[in-house]
Amino acid sequence: MKKLAVIALVLAVLAPVAAQAQSAPFAGKWAGTLTGPSGTPNPMEMTLVQKGKVLTGTAGPNAETQWKIEKGVVTGNKATFQVTQTSNGVVHKFSVTLTKGKIAGDIVSELNGQTRNGKIEATKAK
Repeated sequence: MKKLAVIALVLAVLAPVAAQAQSAPFAGKWAGTLTGPSGTPNPMEMTLVQKGKVLTGTAGPNAETQWKIEKGVVTGNKATFQVTQTSNGVVHKFSVTLTKGKIAGDIVSELNGQTRNGKIEATKAK
């Protein structure tokens, strides 16, 4: 009987943690590349915070240079968000899909009415 009570207690403690991981699949630290029109991949890092359908956090080329994520929305395994570079005002708009632990999608960068399209790929950082 005591063993059953211990097992029930362990399951009760771990269930909310497992449920939270399932309900916030975008949350965590991610590392990958942004590839612009030239085809050259550039490193990028993101720390994503997901609360329900709201996505916040930071993104940038490395851990030292990060910008705030704005207008983040999660719908199922898809997310959209934007980041504004504070140094030059470039707005990067992301549209990504999470599949098998990998984020991939499109990025549109805008400045002074000009746009550049690119691709993003990232996996959870270790």
